[in-house]
Amino acid sequence: MFVVGMNSNEKGFTLLEMLVVLAILFIIVFCIFPLNFSLQEKIQEDHFLNILKRDLYYGHTYAITNQKNVTFMYRWEENSYDLRVHNQPILKRKLPEEISFRPSQDMNRFSFHPNGNISNFGTLTFYVGNKKYKVIFTIGKGRFRIEKEI
Repeated sequence: MFVVGMNSNEKGFTLLEMLVVLAILFIIVFCIFPLNFSLQEKIQEDHFLNILKRDLYYGHTYAITNQKNVTFMYRWEENSYDLRVHNQPILKRKLPEEISFRPSQDMNRFSFHPNGNISNFGTLTFYVGNKKYKVIFTIGKGRFRIEKEI
């Protein structure tokens, strides 16, 4: 019996060959997905760090430009922080679930003064998933750096 369009010497793929090809494709796809999830977490982590830096620079600049004290406050119950001038919020940021600050007596509230200095220096610790970061505020001119702890 002949099939229309096929010569007697042409052969199609067998079921076994098709299953082998599908198995290889599934292996490749399942190897790529975990890489994609870790990449997505890294992007979210970098995004949060950039926003935090930008917000702290904004508070510092606002204090100098407008000659007013700007207060940074972390709110544990809401998992958020805000920047305030005379107790009026100028910026409020809600943090994602996977980000949490470690309670700290000295750095959950501090101010940027009109001359650019910070009210107190110290370390603000926070976690992004299971990674620990520190925002270290140094003496003078409101400078800070963010370090990842290994």
